[in-house]
This record gives sequence, C-alpha cells and structure tokens, in this order.
Amino acid sequence: MVERSAEKIGKLCQIVIDGCKGGDTDLVRFDVFDLSMSDGLLSRALNQLKSTHAISSVHVTESDDHRGKACKWWEVSFIVDDLNRFITRLEEVQKNHPKRDMPILCKQTNELVAKTIGDLISGPKLVSYLKEFGIDPGLIVYPDTKWRMIDNVLNYLSSSAREDDKRALKNVFSEFCHPLFHGGDVERALQFERTLDGWVKYDGLRMLDGYLILDPDELIGIGDHDEDNLTEAWKYVQFHPKKGVVQFVEGVITISEGGKKTDVWLMMNTLSADPDREWYEDEVLEDWALGEKADLTKNKVYQAAKTLKAKIAQVTSVKDFVIYDTKKTRINPKYL
Repeated sequence: MVERSAEKIGKLCQIVIDGCKGGDTDLVRFDVFDLSMSDGLLSRALNQLKSTHAISSVHVTESDDHRGKACKWWEVSFIVDDLNRFITRLEEVQKNHPKRDMPILCKQTNELVAKTIGDLISGPKLVSYLKEFGIDPGLIVYPDTKWRMIDNVLNYLSSSAREDDKRALKNVFSEFCHPLFHGGDVERALQFERTLDGWVKYDGLRMLDGYLILDPDELIGIGDHDEDNLTEAWKYVQFHPKKGVVQFVEGVITISEGGKKTDVWLMMNTLSADPDREWYEDEVLEDWALGEKADLTKNKVYQAAKTLKAKIAQVTSVKDFVIYDTKKTRINPKYL
C-alpha cells in the first residue's frame, strides 16, 4: 500500500522504538525494504537524525542476499542516543496522518473502480489528472499498471481520516463521471455513474448527480439546495427526430435508436411541436395519424408518455420531465 513520506518516517520511528526495549542507548538494525523507502528518503532521514544528535555510528550497506537486484534491500544500523526524539516524531506522524477504524470503501470496491477508470485514458494523463484532483504526488506510483496505480490511491484515501484525503476521494469519483472523460457522451457518463453507484452501495454509500455521497447530510443538502441547479442543467432545448434524441442544456438523451418511429418517438415528436402546450389524448392521436382510436391499444398515449418519462429518468436525475394522465400530456413547465 502506498504511503506519504512522513508515514514511512513514522514506521522507521516505530521500528526504533520497538528495538530499544533495553534502554535509550541501543544498537538498532533493520531492512529498509520493509519500509518501501527510497534511497533519497533514507539518506535525508538519517542525516536529519544525525544532525539532531538522535543517532550515531550509522552504517548503511546493501544486503548480500539482494545485491545487484533491481529492488535494493538496504541494511541499516545505528546507535540510538535520544529515543524521545523518535517517540515525539511518531506521535506527530500519527496526529497528522490519522487512520480510520474502517475504510470508506472496501478493497474489492476500489479494485473494480480502479479497473474501470484505468480504461478511460492513458497512464500519463491519469497521473496528471490525479494530481489536479488533489492527490498527493507521493501516493501516485507510475510507471505501473494503470488500475494498480489508481487502486493504491483509492485504498489509501479510503483508509485515511484526513479531511483533504476525503475530499480527494470524492473528487476522483465526481471528476471521472464528467462526460468529457467519456468522449462528451452524456449517456455513457451517466451509465458510468450508475455502475459506480451499484458498487459503492455495498459500502453503504451512493452516487448522486455525479457525486460520491459519504454522509447522509449531503443527501439532504442536494435535495434542498441544488434542485434549482439540477433543473437548469436539464432544461429542454429541442427534439432531433432524425436521430431520436432529446437535447437538454446538459446533453442529449437517446429515446429511439436511429430515429425509429416508436410510440415514445411519436410522443416526443408531438410534444416538441408545441412544448408549452397541454395535449389532450384526441389531439395527440390526431397528430400521430395512426387510424381510428378504437383500433389502437387502450391508453396508447398514456403508456407512451409513461415510457418517455421513464426513459428520461433512467439516465438522468429528472424524474418528472413529462406530466400526464389518461386525458392529457405535457412537458413539465419547469424544464422549459
């Protein structure tokens, strides 16, 4: 699992504290491989400890068992002259990098999410975007398999109790739900969000309007304060009959593949002829020109309006785009 440099120093302190059971002046030996610490970080840490007179008689050698291998395994030994410095530093690290008793998202969820995000864009671009989303660069290990890089980041953020890590985790989910990460295709982006929602449900969380909801109060906030923004985003623009898509401010929704003249297509085509109008059943059937009403399926207009409403609701947060009953149908005025 990836860690910040300070946390690796904290592990070093813990090793020293555990090794000094016999008193404040002890010889401590350990393998740096166990800390996943780079040569540079090890050198800086030891120099700082020496300069503050916390340690002396420092020896660093490459392990004979791993000499010449790509992954170096340094053996370190030194005399501890001031154990209290290690205790104080460890307390600082634990205070500044608190951990959760239970992670926000389990490892299985993070792996599924990571593999899905990894398929969206190239590795270098992922690195760049993760940094933009507020991820500590020290947590981003690349070159590596894309999904493993993201998986490491998500597992770390899920386990951290820091508020900035919590915000960063939410940013990863919300940003990758944006249509621009899906070729500008709103439907694909919404499907991506629904996929994430299906996974995070197992951790007791939800995706709503492109956001990972971590606290119940956030659901209340969205319902109470962002309804106007949601309505503005899904204002109706026009219907494109040849393509079978309904255009909104936020994007387009396909209601009929290739503009096939289904009942839903007919319903939307009629409503789009005069969006402000309330259409009565007989007027709709006259516009459709399908023949005598007695020869048609019962409540054909009602069922078409119901299906249209459901199709819009299926891929958006708009649950009331169409207002209808058995006698009349219209587009909800708040989306006009």
